[in-house]
Amino acid sequence: MRKPRLSLCLIAKNEAANLPRCLNSVKKLADEIILVDTGSTDATIAVARAWGANVLTEPWENDFSKPRNKALAQATGDWILVLDCDEELDPESKAAVRTAIANNTYEAYLVSIVNPVVQGAEIVAATIRLFRNQPCLRFQGRIHEQISAALINNFGPQAIGHSDIRIIHHGYNPSTANIPAKIQRNLNILLRYPEAEKDGFYFYNLGTEYLRLGEKEKALTCFQQSLPLTKPTQGYAPSLVKKTIATLLALNQYREAIRQLQHYQAIYPEFTDLHYLEALCHLHCGRYSNAKACLGKYLALPPTPPAFPRETPDPANDPAVLRNRIRRLAIRPPDPPLSICLTGRDEAPHIARCLRSINEIGREIIFVDTGSTDNTPVIARQMGAKVFSLPATVNLTTARNYALDQATGDWVLVLNADEALADETRQTLTTLLDRPGPAGYQLKIQHFLAAGLSPGDSLCLGSCRLFRRRSYRFQGTVFPDITPAIRTTGETVLPVEITIHRFACLAPPEYRAGKQEANLKALHQAADTDPLTRNLALGLACYLTGDNQGACRYLARNMPYLEQLLINTPPLPAAVAWYCQLFALALFHTGKYRQLMTLLNTACPYFPDCTGLVYLKARVYSRLGRHAQAETLFRQCLAQGDSPWEHHLVTPGEGTFRPLTALAGIHAHRNEAEKALALLQQAAQIPGGFDEAVTGLALWHAELGAPPDQLLAAHGWLNSRSLSIAAEILAKTNHYEASLRCLTLAGETITKEPPPRDFRPLVQAGNDLLTRFSRQAAKFLPGNIDLRRLLS
Repeated sequence: MRKPRLSLCLIAKNEAANLPRCLNSVKKLADEIILVDTGSTDATIAVARAWGANVLTEPWENDFSKPRNKALAQATGDWILVLDCDEELDPESKAAVRTAIANNTYEAYLVSIVNPVVQGAEIVAATIRLFRNQPCLRFQGRIHEQISAALINNFGPQAIGHSDIRIIHHGYNPSTANIPAKIQRNLNILLRYPEAEKDGFYFYNLGTEYLRLGEKEKALTCFQQSLPLTKPTQGYAPSLVKKTIATLLALNQYREAIRQLQHYQAIYPEFTDLHYLEALCHLHCGRYSNAKACLGKYLALPPTPPAFPRETPDPANDPAVLRNRIRRLAIRPPDPPLSICLTGRDEAPHIARCLRSINEIGREIIFVDTGSTDNTPVIARQMGAKVFSLPATVNLTTARNYALDQATGDWVLVLNADEALADETRQTLTTLLDRPGPAGYQLKIQHFLAAGLSPGDSLCLGSCRLFRRRSYRFQGTVFPDITPAIRTTGETVLPVEITIHRFACLAPPEYRAGKQEANLKALHQAADTDPLTRNLALGLACYLTGDNQGACRYLARNMPYLEQLLINTPPLPAAVAWYCQLFALALFHTGKYRQLMTLLNTACPYFPDCTGLVYLKARVYSRLGRHAQAETLFRQCLAQGDSPWEHHLVTPGEGTFRPLTALAGIHAHRNEAEKALALLQQAAQIPGGFDEAVTGLALWHAELGAPPDQLLAAHGWLNSRSLSIAAEILAKTNHYEASLRCLTLAGETITKEPPPRDFRPLVQAGNDLLTRFSRQAAKFLPGNIDLRRLLS
């Protein structure tokens, strides 16, 4: 029996560098080589002839099929293998090619095109590259040309077999190829297509090129045009579906992605990647139980058949690793059911984080949008919320009560759209609702004040945000509160250790400035609020955005009434305690120590359980160099512990790790390094105290006798977060070289840490170092040059 002959067909233009690798991969396998050159100006033709190729020429007319088909017409073998010059046949696949062409069952074979990307990952797609030499089999399409249509039209889909043949494609490896030039070449061809030739495959290819450019909206538009023009049986259809879903994911259109996934899972039951993509949709929305179930289904199914596109997952998103990572986040939803009511306006920087924190436990998410001008409502809807709209003129109380009217659950949890339920408290909350208890719960609201999200740099207060759904309504324009309505019915509200985080500090500066302006305007217009409460609200709004001067300005208006309030209003309302604490904090941060001490001496006797006031007095004594008095008060803080957040504004750690760190500073200045380090070690073991301890270590490293990175390593604290904190503190104290060393180590360390990785502290430290160093350098430049102004 005669051995089947194999022809290798290629087209080329300026491929002299790639040709030897390609042709060597089929050495002793191909019986002839036919290459059609489309205008090379390098040594492509000479290299091809040196390998024994039959070289033909064809002018380039922006049509890949023409030279392809010219090569096919010259082939004399029984079978044809088509390669691109930037491809090579996998060495392990030669035997598979011989086996395939010896088989009389099929007219053509699907082979796997393997695209290496980065760090050993691969993207694999199936296409027809090996087929019998028949005059009726010719390529179609000006770009990404296909022969499948000719095969199916002449022999039917059953004539196409699957193979284990692998072809390695180097053309889109960013380390070896000029990808932008290829994309531009492809777009130039596609954008000149006649209207009559724009079929589903055309829009698929155009969308792919836009996707490579990062123009996701254009890509999605093309994919959505392609889908109705594409039959599920067409070879590129699974890849089209996957790219459409991936683009929807990249654009945060999770609701639409899940709708399409559920449709195509029924059409392609073997396409297991669709379950993985669904898991990612649920994961991004915070539906961890659903994500876990989808990953379980994905891992239980057989591997994706070769006909479907597949890729090596990013190690950080490996399905098995991902499932283990989210296992602790997946919890049973509460029974009785929970409705979650959100309100907000222009909260696009925050609302996704908010929804991710609650989607796991809420039977329904109700979002009342009060006049957003950004895409806040779109994000909310895509992440599963029911969205309602009210005009921008309504206040927070009205918006919350409107949300309550839409709720159907037995319990209600209320959040602002720039808040999030702490991950570690979700299970506590669901357990709480499963048992008898009061009508409402006061939760801890933790306002982060800086982008580092350090617990030590935050402010906590209590608010009733979790309650049974009855006829209760929020009251008060400035500080909406549902507690009076609950207590009017004879029911109780109890504090519970469930934390809501507020992340307003993470928004861009211009966004924060706009929000503060809108908030202050609304507070000034709250005509039905007494001046004392309004001034407190104005001061709090300023303080939470870092405007301590503004906070002092508003809060000082209440000072003439303070003694009267303290003496004549027993029992003292929480607002009075809040006022004293907030004004004290603002005065401390603006350095107004004399006025602060007057306030503290007046207020401290009335609030004996408020550790924060004692701590601030100790800090003032420390700043004034009266260390003995400061040490006594710091130890008093340790004896009292943190203030009860249900009654006071609390700076976390004011009765634990903060005084410990302050005492360490006192010992460091006395050259008692061993005592100082022991106190820092103790502070670091307290929840929330690690950042504060690292800050102290960086501040006093000279007194402690070693560079900060060595001290961190000696205590087992050497990680990217601690190094970033140290780098930022060193920059603030003008130790630029040491700051840069810590920042460099942080960058090296974070790449070795397991995911998920938080780059925020590192980026913040880097920005701070650059800003401060630039300002310092500007001082030495002449005052009349533009560079000084730019650096400053």
